[in-house]
This record gives sequence, structure tokens and C-alpha cells, in this order.
Amino acid sequence: MKAEGELISHEFAFCFRALGLSQVTQLGKLVFKAYNANYGLVVVKLAQSRIGKMQLNQESLFLSNYPSPHWPTLHDSGCHNGISWIMTEYVAGETLSATPYSERLKLLKQLEHCLQECHSTGYIHGDIKPDNILVTPNHLLYLVDFGSVLPIDCPFSQLETSSWSRGYTSPFMEKRVGKVEKSYDYYALALSLSMSTNIDGLHHTNSEKAPHFSALPARYQHLVLSHLNHTKRLSTLKSNA
Repeated sequence: MKAEGELISHEFAFCFRALGLSQVTQLGKLVFKAYNANYGLVVVKLAQSRIGKMQLNQESLFLSNYPSPHWPTLHDSGCHNGISWIMTEYVAGETLSATPYSERLKLLKQLEHCLQECHSTGYIHGDIKPDNILVTPNHLLYLVDFGSVLPIDCPFSQLETSSWSRGYTSPFMEKRVGKVEKSYDYYALALSLSMSTNIDGLHHTNSEKAPHFSALPARYQHLVLSHLNHTKRLSTLKSNA
């Protein structure tokens, strides 16, 4: 069995056969598109590490408990020979990374609605970035990858672990300061709309000189700068202590 011309490991191939999958192609690291007789085209995510399994379990629980038209439907999940997996609806489209900056701000209201729907569950997404936002050919938006969801208002001290994508995460979240807030998703959304992919993040550069930052609505500029300025003050206080 091959994925995009590369040989799939025997253990993964056995797992795919057990799940009744065919036409398997690789979309990313441990993420595959396949055909299933019951569901049609699906996305299958695998995990072998402890942290990876925890994230898949979080995503499975979230998608199972909170179905929505703003993210893919969960079809099934389980474990096969030590490999954890989840199977979700396949959504045709491209990530926000492929959308020109001139078009991204036009999607802001719809993106905000997706985040509001997510936050209504009592969780933040926790890993908003261009690669986790799908844009369909009809310009509908889907949030994907819910392995980093965090309960709103929960102190970071009570959370065993949290994961994020460097470059789009609020410095509060990186430093695990205080409690989980909705604003962390909006901070990441602001960067997703204004920054190039695979950069080192606004909090490691001069935000006022960042690409397209000045094109953001004022409330987003204020949000990002307030996060940056507050964490700078915290760092100064710690260094002077």
C-alpha cells in the first residue's frame, strides 16, 4: 500500500485494512485521506506517542460531544495494535495558507462566527493557524485539528499539558500564565490573517512592521499589542526581581 508514492509502514497498512480503507493518500504527518465503504472519502489521523494519543482522544471527545457545521463530522475512533486513530469527514478545499492576503480579511466575519461556535462549547480551539482553517470551493470555512482544545477559564496550573503552534500562539498561552481565555484564539486569528506562514511570531518581531498587520481591524491590533506589551512587562519584572 502506498501514499503519494511513498511506502506506508506495515503496521499502518494493517490498521488501514482493519478499518476497511482503500485509496489511501498522505495529507500530512500521520494524516491520511482514504475511501471507506460506509462513509465515502474520509480523513484518518493516527498516533503512536503518548502525547499524540492524548491529543487524538481530546479531538475525538470534542467532535463527538459538540457536532457542528463549522468543523468536520467524527465518524469513528479507536485503537488497533497500539495505534490510536480517528476517522472524520473529508472536507474538500484548501487551507487558509493558500488564500491571498487581500482575500483573507473578507473571511473575518465567518471566521469569527466559527470561533464563537467553538467557544459556545466551553472550549477554545487552542491551535488556530492558517493550516487549521479550511476554505471550501464555495468559500465556506471549517476549523480542523481539535487536539489542543482547552476549557475556558481553567487555570493553566490545573492542566496537565497543552500544545500549540509556535508563531501563532499568544505569549500568555506559551508561558501558561493565568487561565485559559477566549482571546487566545482571537490573537491567533489576527496573526493568521496578517502574517506569513512558518514565521517566528509577532511576539518575536516588531508587530507594527509585520506584514498586513495595519490592515487588521483596530480591535485586533489592540488585542495583539496588549498581549505583547503585558508579557514584556512581566518579563521585565522577572528580570529585575
